[in-house]
Amino acid sequence: MECEKVGESWVGIFLDRHHEILQTHWSKPLDTQCVQAINPEAKKKWFEIVKKYIVDLGILPENLYGMDETGCPLSDQGTQRVVGG
Repeated sequence: MECEKVGESWVGIFLDRHHEILQTHWSKPLDTQCVQAINPEAKKKWFEIVKKYIVDLGILPENLYGMDETGCPLSDQGTQRVVGG
């Protein structure tokens, strides 16, 4: 299936269109409570969910996007601009 590419300013246009419910914010470092929640059992459960909803369904890596709500960044990237309600 071929799709039309999005333009360079699509994010700004999308945010303008949905400005009543979406805004940009600066991310914050992990707080202590989030760090404590990252334990072996939580990690195991996470990978079970990934297997069930991504691996088993055959979703390709290029169709995955970094839009999680866990507050756990993939790496220490400092503050970032994020979109949220």
